[in-house]
Amino acid sequence: MAFGDVIAFGMTLFVCAIIIVVGYAMFSATASINVDSTIGPIGINNTYTSPDGVTTIRPAETGELIFQALDWIMVFITVALIAGMFISGYMLPSHPVFAFISFFAILIWLWIAPFFSNIFLEVMQLPVMSTAANAFPLTSTVIMNLPLVGLIAGVLMGVATYGKAPGGAPF
Repeated sequence: MAFGDVIAFGMTLFVCAIIIVVGYAMFSATASINVDSTIGPIGINNTYTSPDGVTTIRPAETGELIFQALDWIMVFITVALIAGMFISGYMLPSHPVFAFISFFAILIWLWIAPFFSNIFLEVMQLPVMSTAANAFPLTSTVIMNLPLVGLIAGVLMGVATYGKAPGGAPF
């Protein structure tokens, strides 16, 4: 088990969550801005009709759908990273002596992860982020439980890395 895998896993989730939430807050704040009043409203909340008069679109609808999908994409990223860590832990040859060191890497993660959860909570409590906090319940759950998620990922990776037959992977 690479000692930084669990820490890199948690930091990746944290950075993805912050990017998603800040992006949503920026999208929400600029949704009704008019760029130029001489040619009419140009905000993304306005409805536009194609020149042939057949198609009407509201750009904000597309953005809202994308952000709704990003909440589930964050869950998928979490599961995919855990699965990737499990597979790489199984495929890489390792010596059981390093299990003790990996245990300390997980303990370091359990010491660091609450700071990331608290930073995320502080960002969510900003007045600008009030709508974003409610828009991403799954992302908030993953990040607020980041120590537990990292512990589960670390234990699964440890089992895959050190629980296999001597000699490493079957290939």
